[in-house]
Amino acid sequence: MKANFMKRNKTLKLFRPKTIDVEQMDSLRFVIIQASQGIVHQVLCFFIKLQVLFAFVLCLVCLGSLTELTLYIRWWIYKIVKHSEVASPSSLDAGAKEDVDELSVHVKMGDQALVENQIQEAYPVIVYMDYLQYRAAELESSSIITILCAYSVPYNLWKLLTARSPTVIGSNGIEREHPLTCLDGIRVITMVWIIFGHMFLFYASSANNLLVVFEEMFKLPSFMILVSGTLSVDTFFFMSGLLSVYLTLNRYRVTYGSKELTKFWSLFTLHRFIRLSPAYLFVLIIYTGLINHIGDGPFYPQDLDWSDYRVCRRNWKRFLGLLFAALLIISGFAATIALVHIYQIGVPTLDVNWFSAMYVRPYARWGTYTIGMVLGWILIDYPHLSCKYRSRGSQIGLSIGSVALASLLTLLPLYGPYRVTSGELPPLTTLQSAFYHGLSRLSFVLGVAITVFLCATGCLEPIRRILAWSGFRTAARLTYCAYLTHPIVLMYLQLSAEAPVVVNNILLVSF
Repeated sequence: MKANFMKRNKTLKLFRPKTIDVEQMDSLRFVIIQASQGIVHQVLCFFIKLQVLFAFVLCLVCLGSLTELTLYIRWWIYKIVKHSEVASPSSLDAGAKEDVDELSVHVKMGDQALVENQIQEAYPVIVYMDYLQYRAAELESSSIITILCAYSVPYNLWKLLTARSPTVIGSNGIEREHPLTCLDGIRVITMVWIIFGHMFLFYASSANNLLVVFEEMFKLPSFMILVSGTLSVDTFFFMSGLLSVYLTLNRYRVTYGSKELTKFWSLFTLHRFIRLSPAYLFVLIIYTGLINHIGDGPFYPQDLDWSDYRVCRRNWKRFLGLLFAALLIISGFAATIALVHIYQIGVPTLDVNWFSAMYVRPYARWGTYTIGMVLGWILIDYPHLSCKYRSRGSQIGLSIGSVALASLLTLLPLYGPYRVTSGELPPLTTLQSAFYHGLSRLSFVLGVAITVFLCATGCLEPIRRILAWSGFRTAARLTYCAYLTHPIVLMYLQLSAEAPVVVNNILLVSF
């Protein structure tokens, strides 16, 4: 009995806290206070810098909106004054009246366009301009107004929400709808596809039935949309290459001399940097500085240690420096085959190793960008390929054959590996996987390129009308920001969940 008591007493002594003298308590308290002050100081500095940045942007927005309002008032006064001058019989002298009477003969003969051009050249005072024309003239006259109006809330909201299709002046001088309006529909559909795939990946990390999902849902043909979902990003690479060439080739061809070429490419690079970087840097600030402070939940880590988060935190200055460096991209097809052989990658999977080994490598994705560049060159240099120069029969035959080819090129890499992923066939060999990965993205984007070409040349008018629907216009303008911000939203929703999710078809659709 005594032995048991002594043994219990020794056990209690092990768990009895050691006494700490006053000096140790003071030193410990000092260390805690110093550490807390350091953390608070860092957080305060970050938020102060963020507030200064927001204040600067807010000032630009206010100045831009006031400048826009000033321009609109000036245009309104200008319109009233010019309209009164045109309406007044004394506004034209005797010679001008005789010329106008002579031009009225052409109006009766149907030469309305000729009359308008001659009046505009001879009597610019009576030219009626709408606000957009007046605004464009004012912006060309002053670079300061151009910079301020870039932050105009009224104009940017109008431009974002307007569903009016952009127009161009054709070779015959007649205004028509832009041939690439079909890209709006492709942007929206592709962005929905990307968000759908990312939503599954984010929630799969906290699902409690993941093994069942991979065992059962891989057997569904519809699940191939997710398995082959990485093809969707190549559509944006293709459109980027297409628009880069389509919008700059004509200006490049009238630029001569090394000095002018240097200026042209410098402005081209600066324009793309200014256009794309603000949204990218804003998302980078939120992801690296705020994401770990805005949520809470059982899945929310106290210390975010994801690989991309850690790289952004440690190397963001180096990243900004390397942003201006030239990257030489060589043979994407050969690089893809080499990567497949090195990492022994099979058919498209959701494996993390495949993502880091191939998906994020730039030299494995350059081919899709090049296809877009080639299509932009074709649309600029070969306008005679338009279907309006063909007979009705050849137009129908070309459309049907091209649609069939485009469908084959897009659906084959999308659903081709289905029998392998579902387990009906054995896994592909390394050589077969190499050729699949090397050709699948090129095939998919080539099918999209054929569709865009047919829509732009008028050979596929029903599909063009669907993709160029005005309802896509606003959403299409938001795809870049949606692409950057939706992972943060999904990450916040997934990490803030209070219980694991059950992944199934209903969850994928309802979310």
